[in-house]
Amino acid sequence: MKTFIAFIVAASAAFFTPASAQSVSARQNGESVTLTKEACSKKVKKYIRETHRSMFFRATAVVKGKAFEACWTIAGHEVLVIFDDGEYAVFPSDIFKKDGSL
Repeated sequence: MKTFIAFIVAASAAFFTPASAQSVSARQNGESVTLTKEACSKKVKKYIRETHRSMFFRATAVVKGKAFEACWTIAGHEVLVIFDDGEYAVFPSDIFKKDGSL
């Protein structure tokens, strides 16, 4: 289990190297998910097991025109996002781009 946790932390850090932007986003058809390295929202933490909360970071999303607070973590080569309504989604990690880049 410790190896798995270390992998998640290392993979999460890969999104945010010191020279990188403070966030990365995936955008399509007016919808978006933005990942940050900030602490996970208290509003979302209630949906995450206490033992796993330290592995999640803050995210925001716009889905069908509605804004959501969310939290995210790396799960293998995918990003798991849990929304403030308890729903979740899994995205391929390679769709996220540094904000401000083309």
